[in-house]
Amino acid sequence: MSSLGETMSQRMTLGYLGNHYGLAIRPRFCEPVTVTSLADDAQSVRPGALFVPSRGTVAASDIAEAEARGAYAVVLSQEQQSLAGSTQIPVMIGGLDAEQLGQLASDVAGEPSESLAVFTIAEDDSARYVKKLAEFLHTLGNPVGVVSAAGSYSLDRPLDVDYPVSMFDMERLMSVCLEDGAAAVIVAVNPQTLKPDALQAVKVDVVSLASSKSAVDEISRRAREATDEAARKADMQSRIKSAAQADFTQTVAIPVDELHHEKRREHEEKRKSEALAASRNQMRQAESRRLKQICKTYGLNLRKDTKVAARTEESDSLSRQAGISEDGDSQRQLSLSISMTMAAGVRKNNIKSALRVSKELS
Repeated sequence: MSSLGETMSQRMTLGYLGNHYGLAIRPRFCEPVTVTSLADDAQSVRPGALFVPSRGTVAASDIAEAEARGAYAVVLSQEQQSLAGSTQIPVMIGGLDAEQLGQLASDVAGEPSESLAVFTIAEDDSARYVKKLAEFLHTLGNPVGVVSAAGSYSLDRPLDVDYPVSMFDMERLMSVCLEDGAAAVIVAVNPQTLKPDALQAVKVDVVSLASSKSAVDEISRRAREATDEAARKADMQSRIKSAAQADFTQTVAIPVDELHHEKRREHEEKRKSEALAASRNQMRQAESRRLKQICKTYGLNLRKDTKVAARTEESDSLSRQAGISEDGDSQRQLSLSISMTMAAGVRKNNIKSALRVSKELS
């Protein structure tokens, strides 16, 4: 069941909704009627609600139940308008797509995501990453709310949630977190937590694909190999230069085998560099495709100021230096948390201070 009402900050008339979303109102004299909540299934309807049936089939019995529960009006598509004669409450006729429904829910809730820092982690098994990020944000001094099938809460208060969460539920939960004083909300983006289009009209600040860690690890490994090879080559060139400047009357030990194979090694180094660049490009393309699919499925809108974060060499280094845990998985989770908070604009010095505090408390 999905509804939006207990935290509804905006009271809207049918006339306003009709004009704003292009809906025809029957009868017209009902335009001043004010709705106090939204519901997308009949069982969630409370007195004063606007019943907006989920996309798909709606029966006359659903409308009758919504009316009996106190709905003030119902929204029907053009194809469903024949059902208008089965009810005594006002009917709004018109098609609302997922984006419009999301905007409607956000408008009614007072656009809570505009006042929150919203972090999303896209991964089927994202609970551990969400937990680590929540802990890290809390260490930084931010009250946090979490929406995850593994457990949702606002600050320290558990939230009663039916999973997966709809777009109405999402706006309601964010409103609850905002009213409780949360500064940030972390959302697990996976089928266990969210219904399709659940993030419509949610302003997301930072999004991360947690599973990109394997690709990042591979790139980091190859980068280290390339760095080691570059250092070896620099050392070799230094030795050759020293030999050329030496007194030719003296015997100079030159590694003949290495000289003979230098060109071959240069070729191998070039090949590795090209392979590394190709690997990076393939990873970017694969992650871009995955991100586009996630956006399409859950209605996630990447705005100009939305940051896409992943683990980096810098975040990995800070995670290792923290010395909080020797476990590899924990270090990777912490690294992703560091990267996401840096993407949100948190300064490195503040992050280092938080890491020191975490180490002292662990």
